[in-house]
Amino acid sequence: MFICAEHKGDIRPFHVKMVLVNMIADTKTQNIIVVATLILGIVSGLGFATSSSYFTGSYSLVANLDFEILEVRITDLDPTNESINPRLTLVFNANVPTGSAGDAAITYFRVEVDLNERPFLYSQSWRKNIPLEDRELFPGYDTNFTVSEMIHELLDKQILYDAENSDEWSFSILLVLSYDVFGSSASPMRIPFVHEGHT
Repeated sequence: MFICAEHKGDIRPFHVKMVLVNMIADTKTQNIIVVATLILGIVSGLGFATSSSYFTGSYSLVANLDFEILEVRITDLDPTNESINPRLTLVFNANVPTGSAGDAAITYFRVEVDLNERPFLYSQSWRKNIPLEDRELFPGYDTNFTVSEMIHELLDKQILYDAENSDEWSFSILLVLSYDVFGSSASPMRIPFVHEGHT
């Protein structure tokens, strides 16, 4: 048996190397390596595709979120008695008709209300926190939300009294929606509505 000078002291490392070379040169071993590499590539690709789909789906949930105003209600309106505080109630529907699974949630919204091109002075504070159980968005999400405020200020009451006298009820409503994607707050969404009349 001929031994290389560099391996005279110990032939074991050389022997191990030769065994590994022979194993890799073996067709059966090569096939196993190729199959394992393919499986690893497929699994990694599926993981990447799933992550990418989840990321895209999170933003599509927000993009597909549709808000509608269902009703404007005014109660306890009595122009003959200024001590009575009327109440203005807005009912919205939020729904996600289509989309993919993702991580997106709505947290709260606020409304700004004009009636006959006159803004209610304190509508900036009309805010609705979304209940925790209704925050998470998903395909098929469909929930109604109500914002109800009592009108205390005389100037705001006068807007209602004037509308009652003229029988003209043209509401301009701006909904400013706050939402999270992957747990981080995004820029608020501003959704305008026009609504005629009230119940």
